[in-house]
Amino acid sequence: MNRNMKKVLIIEDSRTVLAMMSSVLKSGGFDVMTAERGGDGYTQVRDWKPDLILLDVVLPDTNGFDLLTKLKAEESSKNIPVLMLTARDSPDDVVKGLQTGASDYLVKHSTMPKILLEKVKKWLG
Repeated sequence: MNRNMKKVLIIEDSRTVLAMMSSVLKSGGFDVMTAERGGDGYTQVRDWKPDLILLDVVLPDTNGFDLLTKLKAEESSKNIPVLMLTARDSPDDVVKGLQTGASDYLVKHSTMPKILLEKVKKWLG
């Protein structure tokens, strides 16, 4: 791995979505790690120290809002940008995500791969 590559962790339970996002981000020059469960993602944040996290709201073992709250409460992960990427598009969910500490809130069905890549690059400077 190139030491200058930014690390992106994707926490998402759909293998299809994981594969697509991984492919897009790797082609954009990012080092990518994935987790299909919130607990695994939490461990990877601690051990791998990603530069950015893409987080789904609906996960098999937790919900993304709770995991985000936990990450933002910890010194080691509170400054990592977290982009919520979910199918849940109600205004209440968007507000909740941003109020909980998400840097951005993206809705899967309206976020094209190019947009995803642009957002990640924006938040990583």
